[in-house]
Amino acid sequence: MELLVNQCKEGKAVNIFTTGTYSNKHREDGKQLGAASAVLYHLGRDWKHTEKVFGETVTEADAALRALTPALDVLADFLSTQQFEVPLKVFIASPSNCTISKALNTNPHHEQSVTIENVEKLGELLTAFPHVNIQLLWLPRSIPFVGFKRAKQLALEAIRTADPNPEEEPHTIKHQKQKTKQAAIASWAKRWHESPRTSLAYRMVLTRPPDGWTHPIFKPDANAVKSARKYCCTLYRLATGHAFTGEYTQRFYSHHTPEQIACPCGEPVQTVEHLLLVCPTYTAARHKHLTANGRPRNLSQLFDHPKRVAALLRFLEETRAGLKPRTEWEPG
Repeated sequence: MELLVNQCKEGKAVNIFTTGTYSNKHREDGKQLGAASAVLYHLGRDWKHTEKVFGETVTEADAALRALTPALDVLADFLSTQQFEVPLKVFIASPSNCTISKALNTNPHHEQSVTIENVEKLGELLTAFPHVNIQLLWLPRSIPFVGFKRAKQLALEAIRTADPNPEEEPHTIKHQKQKTKQAAIASWAKRWHESPRTSLAYRMVLTRPPDGWTHPIFKPDANAVKSARKYCCTLYRLATGHAFTGEYTQRFYSHHTPEQIACPCGEPVQTVEHLLLVCPTYTAARHKHLTANGRPRNLSQLFDHPKRVAALLRFLEETRAGLKPRTEWEPG
């Protein structure tokens, strides 16, 4: 820290602090806008600064990466108008480690076009000023550099006074993916609300409209022992109402007998609810795995949290309840 400051004060180095932010601070219309700023320090003083507002279609990560553009612009102004010692060190600092890792990476990523543009600008500067040494630095925001504080203030002020023009916004790939995902979720949720939702799957598992997050049955608790495929398959069958129960046989096999749809415990029709919550055959395992404060959970609660899904898997492993009936030729 002291080395950067002292070299700048002595004129041996130029420090440029950049930042990108996404905010609606002090905006009367409440719009969230992305902006970036860069402040160039020479001889220990703010020589020049520049800001750029990108609009509503960028994230804070996008703005941080795009902050390298105004940094190179203000550096170009300095090099073309000032007398300086050679060789000259230029440090361009960012509080975002991700920005530094992607700044010169021209491999495919969301902001590849911005990276290519910055690489071209950087190449032009180094060609025109071969005695200049430019380094990109990641400096944590927690380090008390005045430059970062100044850059943040300038970016927020630019956001406060900006009059965004939608036609000039970059519409980044990340933003387009985000909008497409939101539209898909909204459409899916609309279908959920318009559906009669009479099936067992809606009453047990899909009790809330889609929100874009993975359902708990697909992400059991990380601390749970990995279950065999047959028990995971049984879990999905139970969740959709297509498990090997008497109720399923009654619904899809018209020539069933009373024995084929009854539960071994004596219940006339073996249902998923009976199997998991009531059947006395599995009382001990149920109290071990599926109870909350001594009482069995209802069906929807068994499927609405990763830890409960993991407990249900352990219950199925121990009891083999609802498992596909084995045939004579099956190994094991």
